Amino acid sequence: MVRATRGFSLVELILVIILLGIVSTLSLGFLRNGAEMYAQSADRERLLSQSRFVIERLTRELRNALPNSVRISSDGRCIEFIPLKFAGRYGGLPGVTADPASYMRFFTGQSSDVINFSSLIDEDEGDFITVYPTQPEHYYSQSRTLELKAATAEDEGSGQKVTLEFNSATATGFPQASPNQRFFIWDFPVRYCLLAKSVTQNNDLYDIYRFSDYGVIQQEPQVGDLDKASGSLMATDIVRVPGLRPFSDEDAVLTRSSVVHVVLSFSSNFADDLFFNQEIHIPNVP
Repeated sequence: MVRATRGFSLVELILVIILLGIVSTLSLGFLRNGAEMYAQSADRERLLSQSRFVIERLTRELRNALPNSVRISSDGRCIEFIPLKFAGRYGGLPGVTADPASYMRFFTGQSSDVINFSSLIDEDEGDFITVYPTQPEHYYSQSRTLELKAATAEDEGSGQKVTLEFNSATATGFPQASPNQRFFIWDFPVRYCLLAKSVTQNNDLYDIYRFSDYGVIQQEPQVGDLDKASGSLMATDIVRVPGLRPFSDEDAVLTRSSVVHVVLSFSSNFADDLFFNQEIHIPNVP
C-alpha cells in the first residue's frame, strides 16, 4: 500500500503569513498607544510636580517678604525680594528720639521670644534693621537701614527689654520714624530668574533658578548679574508667553496690599503646555 503524504500548500502558507502580519500590526498598534499614553502621563506628572513645586515655593516666600522690598528686572525675567526674619515695635529710635545712635530698645512681655530673637542675630555675616521702608531703595541702598551687631536682653518689670547694638561704622541713626513704631530685621535678599538654556539646546526654553546669600546689590536686578552655577535649579523647560511678562507687580494702594503677578508656562514633550497665572498679595504695612 502507498501511504499519502499531507502538508501545507503555498497558498495556505501565504494566507497564514498575511494573517500573522495583520495580528502583529494590530498588537503593535495597541502596544504603541499604551506606551504613548504612559509616556504622556509620566511627562504630565513630571510637569505638574515641578511646576507646583516652584509656584508654591515662590508664593510662600513672597508672602513672607518685607513690605515694599520687591524689585523686578526691566524684562520681567527676574524678581528680587527680602524675606522677613523678625519684626516688632520699638520704644525709642536712634536719630529721631533722644536715644543714642549706637543702640535701640524695645520691650517684650515674653522671655521666650527674647531668647529666640537674640539667637537670630548673626554676628559673623551681619543682619540689617529697617524702619519705615516705603520703597525698595530704603533696603537696598540702606537709606533707612542699619547693620546690626548684637542683641542682648535684660529683665525689666513684668517682661524683658531687648537692646539692639549697631555696627559702629553705620550707626548714624534713622532719618524717619515709623507711624506704628515698627521695625524689620533681615539678612539677605532672594532672587528668582528665568535663564535661557545653553546654546546647544532649545533657545526658546528657559530654566528658573533661585539665588540667595549673594549680599545686597544696590542696582536693579537683571538677567546675567549672578552666575548660574551659584543658584539652585527650581524648574526647567519654561516657555515665554507672548505679550506677558513672567514677573510683574502692582504697587499698593489704600484699599489693598501690593500684588505680584507670576505668569509661567511649562513646556511638555507632547505639545500640552501647563500654564500658571498666579496672583500673590504681599502685606504692605511699613
